Amino acid sequence: MSKKTLFPVFQTTLVLFLLLQGCEQGSSSIKKPAEKPADQNLPGTWELADVINTGSANTVRDQWNNAKGLILKNGLAYNFFADGTYTRISGNDKVVGDKNNPVYFPGITFMDTQGARYKQGKWTRSGDRKTLTLQPDGGSEPETIEIVSLDDKFLTLRFYQRILSFSCDFKLRRTGQPLTDQFADPYHPSNNQWRVPPGRPESDEQIQARMKNHLRHYIALLEASLERKQRRVSLQYSPSVIQIYNGGIGIRQKKHWEEAFFTGFHSRNDAQKAIDYYTDILGKNISLQATGDWVKDDANVLRALVAEMDN
Repeated sequence: MSKKTLFPVFQTTLVLFLLLQGCEQGSSSIKKPAEKPADQNLPGTWELADVINTGSANTVRDQWNNAKGLILKNGLAYNFFADGTYTRISGNDKVVGDKNNPVYFPGITFMDTQGARYKQGKWTRSGDRKTLTLQPDGGSEPETIEIVSLDDKFLTLRFYQRILSFSCDFKLRRTGQPLTDQFADPYHPSNNQWRVPPGRPESDEQIQARMKNHLRHYIALLEASLERKQRRVSLQYSPSVIQIYNGGIGIRQKKHWEEAFFTGFHSRNDAQKAIDYYTDILGKNISLQATGDWVKDDANVLRALVAEMDN
């Protein structure tokens, strides 16, 4: 049986409508708002919609369809923020006990068919706005990508592998507009430090802090869906042991724990300590008054659990 804790939360959605009207010597006209600078159109969440072969060499053509299919199945999301940070997250539906079955695609890092990969860093655009540079944290080499097209709905990026004469386009669909507070976005780096593996074993306090950051990521997922008025809350890019109920929070049965959740910890032992912290708090059976909106209620439950961890 899964443990379950009940509780609610609130969220306000602000809609701003601005009407500009000009009058000029007896004749009125509607003034069009100034065009948004190109960089202001990039922030938000972009999910992979298609991978288009724009020039594969014979050496990799046989693997193309399999690799494309697996990448699309896993899912891939780029998240750009106004503070110049970005995250790149691939989804993964594997649970504990599943075997990995990647498609070999030699020497082409952007065609990584592995699921549950995470990168964060800084993004910049060139003066002509046609080139995007991603500088991952940790000293890795920057990645320079051609921007084929960008509008409010779609972003198309072209990737090259010059040695093998291979190129392809990643067509991404905007699935999330920037939030009022960028730091409340579930995919902002500040809400994803639980994904970044430490270089050494962590103390109990550090493990607990990592689990709290994971819970805050889930709070942000729920509250972002309210602000964006989304009809569903997607967990594709959020591997966890947390169980989301319609009006409550619990823990999944062990056979449904997602393997990718464990990769952010130094060891499985450390990950188990984090799970134990979580289940201990669930055992307190925190109960809050329901609001009638299960998304708000579940976010409130998670906030209460984080508060209990801080005590």
